[in-house]
Amino acid sequence: MKVVHVFTAQEGGAGLCAVRIIKATSRLGVETRAVIAKGIPSESVDVVPFAYPWSDNWFIKKCQVLLKLLRLWPRSLRYARKIARQRTLYKAGTFTSPLTTYTRLSCHSWIREADIVHLHWIGGFVDYPSFFKNVDKPIVWTIHDENPGYGGFHYALWRASAPESFRRLDSRLARIKQKAYQSAKSIHLVAISTMMAEFFKSNTLLKSYPSTLIFNGFDEESFKSMPPSVARRALSLPADKVIFLFSAYTITEDRKGLRQLIAALERLQRSDILLVCLGRYKEKPSATFEIRCEGFVSECPTLSQYYSAADFFVLPSFQEAFAQTPLEAMACGTPVVAFPCSGARDLINPDNGIVCDDFTVEALQKGILQAMQKSYDKDTIIRDLRRRFSYDVIARQYLTLYHKILQQHEP
Repeated sequence: MKVVHVFTAQEGGAGLCAVRIIKATSRLGVETRAVIAKGIPSESVDVVPFAYPWSDNWFIKKCQVLLKLLRLWPRSLRYARKIARQRTLYKAGTFTSPLTTYTRLSCHSWIREADIVHLHWIGGFVDYPSFFKNVDKPIVWTIHDENPGYGGFHYALWRASAPESFRRLDSRLARIKQKAYQSAKSIHLVAISTMMAEFFKSNTLLKSYPSTLIFNGFDEESFKSMPPSVARRALSLPADKVIFLFSAYTITEDRKGLRQLIAALERLQRSDILLVCLGRYKEKPSATFEIRCEGFVSECPTLSQYYSAADFFVLPSFQEAFAQTPLEAMACGTPVVAFPCSGARDLINPDNGIVCDDFTVEALQKGILQAMQKSYDKDTIIRDLRRRFSYDVIARQYLTLYHKILQQHEP
């Protein structure tokens, strides 16, 4: 069985999940390759250069577009100025067009040779109209956010707060996506949480396609628990503090809830609290207690040290498909306190953490206090996680799905 995985980048939560699925299914005998836009090439990973997609008549089309813009110059100039005033949406990565320059991606030899094409996060890479129409293989699509169900936005939360001009554009792009999906030979969706599965059923663009629930997993080889005292010494963290760990690609992104976490911890009015933040930032947040911002950390051994050093990992996100960081924290035996965002209820139980009642500072404070009053056993947390979320378990679920889809499409 040959499976080619298509996704935008090897970094980031969705990219790392894709890489781990590839690694785990390969161990089960699946011949896997990856076609990506950003990353490190290898024998089984092809990074498609930006120049790849241009068609032979690209120059002619470019001239036609230029002439049209010149005829509509006054209107185009006004539109450009309007978009420029709203560029924060693009800078925050909250809006991705389904139209890209990679219009010949479906011609890639690995995609043509595959039995199944497995999509992951494809924002800014896959050109929907050309790709779905021209790929003549069954498509499995592990969906990591809500973008496939909207035109350009990645979450309903962002769409609701966007300017009206972007919502209108989102509706137009959604129609383009819907037409692209209808042109595909076969699409089978994979929901990575119960809440995402419910989103599929209610979403206009996705509800007509079959779906399977397969959670994200964790790599037992990459994340190892260690004694908290050892981890704290290695990281120069104090031994006498209650350490809360927060992690996000960009810690100041509103959706991740750092502001609410700081407010909840301040309400505790304790002098022995330390908040450690992992992720990119421009300005260190301030609070009445100590905060350490350690920057972006991607190396698993170092991440394992931070998870092991923390007393609690906190996920105050307002919206997630299925956050990977709580899995990694639990792989190191660390309990999690989380807002009731997607995936939290699938992952957290009384033995490994607390799911807050609501998305408020008060609810988060209450959840943190409940966690601090409980006693958690690291070995119990790790055993439960391995039983439910080990990548060997997840890979077998994908292998079962692959066989089922191929049987349905036998000539």
